Amino acid sequence: MLGLVLVLVGILSSVYSYKQARPGGTYYIMTGTIMAGIMVLVRGAVRLVPFDDAGAVAQPRSARTFYLARGYKSFVAWRYLLINPQRVSNRVVLLIVSAVALRVAMWLVWGIGMASHDFTRPLEVIALAITVFALGATVFGVVRFSKPNFVTFWSGTVIALTSVAAQKLVARGLVSYPDDVVPILQVVTITTLSGVALAGLAMFFGILRAFFTFFTTVPIGGVWIGTAALVMVLAVMSGF
Repeated sequence: MLGLVLVLVGILSSVYSYKQARPGGTYYIMTGTIMAGIMVLVRGAVRLVPFDDAGAVAQPRSARTFYLARGYKSFVAWRYLLINPQRVSNRVVLLIVSAVALRVAMWLVWGIGMASHDFTRPLEVIALAITVFALGATVFGVVRFSKPNFVTFWSGTVIALTSVAAQKLVARGLVSYPDDVVPILQVVTITTLSGVALAGLAMFFGILRAFFTFFTTVPIGGVWIGTAALVMVLAVMSGF
């Protein structure tokens, strides 16, 4: 941290000196401060994974130079920044990929899309079963390794299902409602979309978290959300 502060102070001071200098005048570049900050950064990086002389003695002579100790700082850095142990089994990945591939093949060959509701056809029932299986395998085989995303997914799912049920009851007149039912249906629709969006985001980040570290998931999710927001704003401003 100290090295980074020194580097930033040196760069900002140099830029300020350049801005304040008259055309053709003299300005100062804080080379000493910047170099000192770089040296402190290098020293901190080296100390992050220190050499272990005692352990190096037991290693072959050709490998002693690369024998590194696992100190506390090294453990924290390598555990949370670089090392991501495999949590999702290969069997689960194979099942999910196979189910998705089979579902896409049914859509391409027989034209059974996600909006099909003719359950009198056996292929429709099989397609629905494959979709439910792929979704369940993703949730219980991948997303469950991230507890916050797992809980958020089910919260969004409950909100969406409750809103859909309320919408069906209101639309069929099974519950009492005011004469003007349009605002109620609008609120229920917005709640349903919010629940679906919450569950979808939880699944997306849960899948990323299952395969990547936290420090990799955050940049990927941030770039994805920023790009999606930009695309939606441009679409709305241009009238779709």
